[in-house]
Amino acid sequence: MPANIKIIPLPPYTPELNPIEQIWKELRKRGFKNELFQILDKVVDRLCDIICALSAESIKASLVVNGFYLSINCILV
Repeated sequence: MPANIKIIPLPPYTPELNPIEQIWKELRKRGFKNELFQILDKVVDRLCDIICALSAESIKASLVVNGFYLSINCILV
């Protein structure tokens, strides 16, 4: 293993370190907060609209914690 990579064990529940949780947080903020949908098709339509509107920069920004890009396997230190 390269010297600049350190494996850090995660507690059982750490949404702030899970990359997909950061994306879901952004999706909720942009269009699902306090919203009740009557049918599933409306949820799918809203989700597609929000995902299409996300820029690569906003996705990257939501995956940075304390200056590090999150990765599923490890965090570079």
